[in-house]
Amino acid sequence: MIPGKYTIVATDTILHEFADDRVQGQKVTVTRGDVASVRLELTPVTATVADVCRGASLPMGTSLLAGHLDLPDSVLPHDAQVRALWQSIEGASRATLHAQNMDRDAPVDRRSRFVVCGLGRERPVRLQLMRNGVILADTTFIVPDRLIVPVRWRAP
Repeated sequence: MIPGKYTIVATDTILHEFADDRVQGQKVTVTRGDVASVRLELTPVTATVADVCRGASLPMGTSLLAGHLDLPDSVLPHDAQVRALWQSIEGASRATLHAQNMDRDAPVDRRSRFVVCGLGRERPVRLQLMRNGVILADTTFIVPDRLIVPVRWRAP
C-alpha cells in the first residue's frame, strides 16, 4: 500500500430503504515497512430494527418484513395499508403447543414502502393491501428463516 493517511469506512445498508445506514469509519496512517491495523464496529442491527419497528415487538425467532409495493399504474391509493395475517406457534412445554392467530396493520408510505414486525418464521403469512377496510389485493408466502425479509410485492 502506498504510504499516507486513509479513512477506512464500513457501511451496512440492509435497511437502507427504511432507516439510516449503519456507518463506522476510522482514520489510519500507513507508513513504509509498518503494518497498520484498523478495528471497526457497527452498532447492532437490533437497534436499527427496533427503530424501524416503531415500538412493535420483534420477539426472538421472528422476522421483520421490509416491503415495497409495485403497482401497475404507480398510483398508491391514499390511506392504503397492508394487513399481515399469520399463525404464531409457541411451545409451552415439550408436550403442548400454543397457536394464536395474529394480525398487524402497516401503513404504506408515499414511496410505497411498509414494514411488518414479529412475523413467525417458516410459516405462511397472508398480506392484504387495503383501503378503508376494502381488500384491493392479497398474496400469501412462507416467511424464510431470517431476521430481515425484503419483499417486493407486485399487486395487480
